Amino acid sequence: MQVKTAPIDGLALGASYFEFDGSGLAKTDQEAESGAYYATYATGPVSIGYSKAYKAPFLADAAYATTTNVDYYDQTNYSIAFVASDDLTVSYERETSEANRINDTSTEQESTSVQVAYTMGGMTLAVAHSSHDNNGYVVGANTDQTVLAVTMAF
Repeated sequence: MQVKTAPIDGLALGASYFEFDGSGLAKTDQEAESGAYYATYATGPVSIGYSKAYKAPFLADAAYATTTNVDYYDQTNYSIAFVASDDLTVSYERETSEANRINDTSTEQESTSVQVAYTMGGMTLAVAHSSHDNNGYVVGANTDQTVLAVTMAF
């Protein structure tokens, strides 16, 4: 199920929910399900966004015996973008996702990114720098990356 609305100029709201009936065979399994909601707003040269999502994976009865299995994920995203001129844009985004285990422990995975793009005629130069902490929900598995892109239209 999904709903969307745009109650005023520049504002978009939405929500979704999915239930995967029959993903398990035993009556006491945790069925897989997920849901999310979001809001975006754009005015003039600025746009912002926020979203929240939840996901519960399928878990068979045997999964509960291993308490390190993930019971559900909780994810939050937000972003902001600024159009400085017809040629230059700058944006920032942050995403956190938390794996909540059956044994009441959790690990948070976090990613942040800054992007800059400059357009000259048919060519765009773009740079993005991203930082990822606890990749794969493994504490200390951190990565930084920088991407430089040059695109041309002929």
